[in-house]
Amino acid sequence: MTSAYGSFKNTLEWNQRQKVLDALVPIRDLYLKDKTRVCIVQLRKEHTRLCEQAQALLNLEIKAGSYPQDQVLDMEGFHDYYLSYFAFACIEDGQGSMDDVHLIGCFYIKPNFPGRSSHICNTGFLVQPEWRGKGVGSVMEKAFTWLASQLSFGAAFFNLVYADNEASVAFWKKHGYQIVGTIPGAKKVVREEDGTIDYVDAWNMWKSWS
Repeated sequence: MTSAYGSFKNTLEWNQRQKVLDALVPIRDLYLKDKTRVCIVQLRKEHTRLCEQAQALLNLEIKAGSYPQDQVLDMEGFHDYYLSYFAFACIEDGQGSMDDVHLIGCFYIKPNFPGRSSHICNTGFLVQPEWRGKGVGSVMEKAFTWLASQLSFGAAFFNLVYADNEASVAFWKKHGYQIVGTIPGAKKVVREEDGTIDYVDAWNMWKSWS
């Protein structure tokens, strides 16, 4: 997937960061509120079962309107979007083969901008409905911040946090993110009953750890 800046993946930089990641993941001995032991693993294309679960979860959120896409993604589209840089999965620890694991949640880390602003990253969090309210998001946020800092990112910037996604706004505020901008009418909502269109604002949210 390209951006307003075109495709700006720096292959040399990506390879260097992958070497760093190889020494950092999996992250083990993490615990949810109910004491379930989980770990964070890197999510790759070859992890077919995990990718299928993550794709289904992303499409669930797309249908719910919390992501800007208005069409569900096939597997190629999921790879292009969610796995375009680095992605990670939260799974129960000690499950064995990656072909048998069940996804709890996932997130990605990617540069939000090229060149001079490439130290600012972006992410997207997904948590399975049956695991919500158990602290999965907080475990992943801590892992995300640590991994991003180890990969030489100094801040995170979220382009579109829709104002009607109150749970997401509250979550990121809880974890130290600030609203630094407003995009009026950024989300188009088509009413099913009569086809009329409403518009919802979106927030820009930001946090620095450098």
